[in-house]
Amino acid sequence: MIEKQTKQFYLLIGVVLLIIIGIILIPKFFTEEVKTINDLHMDNLEGKLNDDVGYVYNGASFIFVDGLWYSQVRNIFNGNFYNVPMHYGPRELEDVSVEGDLSSFLELAANNTISDNPFQVYLTFDPRIEELQYIALADGELTQNLVKTFNLGFLPACTTDEVSACVGIDIITCNNTENPVIFFDNAEPTLVKVEDNCLIIQGDGMEVVRAADRLLLHLYNIME
Repeated sequence: MIEKQTKQFYLLIGVVLLIIIGIILIPKFFTEEVKTINDLHMDNLEGKLNDDVGYVYNGASFIFVDGLWYSQVRNIFNGNFYNVPMHYGPRELEDVSVEGDLSSFLELAANNTISDNPFQVYLTFDPRIEELQYIALADGELTQNLVKTFNLGFLPACTTDEVSACVGIDIITCNNTENPVIFFDNAEPTLVKVEDNCLIIQGDGMEVVRAADRLLLHLYNIME
């Protein structure tokens, strides 16, 4: 009788252990594998993603991850590929125009030296406007991408020192320097425009971010 109870006890222990192991292991069989951005690009190029999270535009893969669109772009100097993030994909930017001779601006930037440092461009804006967070977002999106892919360096500037945060910073407008300048303008309509040594990224509110992303895709030869 005791021997029978002992066997039942060990059998019960075994069943409990199997249940515990099953609880631990079953989710591993049914949980979707976490994929990297590179994995998602491969899936996208193979047509495995839904259109709202991945599509191919002019041969370039775009995937939507954590609120941003990513594409893979090659650095023109070292040949490495980088996953560049943007708030907007090309389908959302087809109505934003790019005007002027952008190639001449890039040539000027590539051969320019400011403070003994080559490949540098001034980034300027009017600090008196409201909702500067959109200018900051467009600035950050543009610069982090171009540093990775074009090896450009940037110098912060303001168009006026009437705001205390700009005291001691270079005061740069499109008209007071021959150096290349990128000017973020809070105005309508939404566009990208080159005027001599000045590249204007223009848009009201979040539209200025759309303009910055449109410029990036033009520079990457994904959009004309």
